[in-house]
Amino acid sequence: MKLTHEEIKSRYANISGSAHCVCEFATSMVGGQPATDDALHSFIQHYLHLEGTDADSAFSRIKGEEIGERKTDNCAGELDEKLTYGVNCIRRTTHGPWIGNWMIQASIKQAASRIGLFQKARGSKGDMSEAALVSATGISLLEPDRIDRIYLINGAGPAQTYWEKFQGKVSTPKGGMSIVHDSECVASGTRFEFTFQFLPTKIKETDIADILGVFQNCGLGSCRSLGHGRINVITADISM
Repeated sequence: MKLTHEEIKSRYANISGSAHCVCEFATSMVGGQPATDDALHSFIQHYLHLEGTDADSAFSRIKGEEIGERKTDNCAGELDEKLTYGVNCIRRTTHGPWIGNWMIQASIKQAASRIGLFQKARGSKGDMSEAALVSATGISLLEPDRIDRIYLINGAGPAQTYWEKFQGKVSTPKGGMSIVHDSECVASGTRFEFTFQFLPTKIKETDIADILGVFQNCGLGSCRSLGHGRINVITADISM
């Protein structure tokens, strides 16, 4: 038997179930990708509102002095603490900002675990993680050869982004650490569309519906513990 790539793809489609989902963010999504030089220049221009030599100086200072970990100056008697600062962005191309299909697949897997599916249906974990596929479709498929890039859409075009500062504190084996980061965000109402394919041998249609319900709360992006990245699944077309 000799098969083409398209014939092999069709065989997977024939044996897999699918859920085609149109979603929008119920709360703003926060990017967590460390900024590249281009993203850092964008941050300086659009958030710090600097241009020319001022922008160049800010770029050098942030790259050389601010990003990373450093010790803070504490008052006498206080425990030593370190501060880590970073600039985080959302992945983007000339088509606009996008999220990776692996991010959605990880969130779906997390939702399936929360409803106890992997314990209830032994073998379903492999069907949902190793043998599953999340693909950009509909409004989010702007590069037909890159189904892993799920583009974020607002209205008729790419989602607009903005920058916001976040602060927090964590305990580490080396002591307390303050975390400050300026991160790129997209607003609530931003839409995206994807298809989730899986092997339906151990999974029922009602399981997928329950998973999508929890997936909304698991969310996407950074700062989810603060309520960011929550999702509304507008429509879901499930086929087993």
